[in-house]
Amino acid sequence: MKICYPKKQSEFEIHSRLFQKLLDKGFDARAEVIHINKKAPKGFKKCRFDIVIFENKIATKIIEVKNYDKTNFDTRQDKKYSAFGIDLIYCTSIESIEDVILKLT
Repeated sequence: MKICYPKKQSEFEIHSRLFQKLLDKGFDARAEVIHINKKAPKGFKKCRFDIVIFENKIATKIIEVKNYDKTNFDTRQDKKYSAFGIDLIYCTSIESIEDVILKLT
């Protein structure tokens, strides 16, 4: 059998490169951050954020990694994340990593 070469970057590839760049630039970045609120409405009880930027241990930005251009900002996930009242930034490719870092500074 033959393994085909991927046609696009995986979310993991984008995620790992972005995360390392954030650490290299001195950001307090944490990956796969889980927030649980048992009192929240159904569907909102648990969130798993791709990357969260902290300042003095307070979350200031959420970074969501997708391997496609994000055009629909009215998804259930967007509504969940907006409830936290902090900026949500999308990183959709390895090429967009520098743009994401600029939004953080």
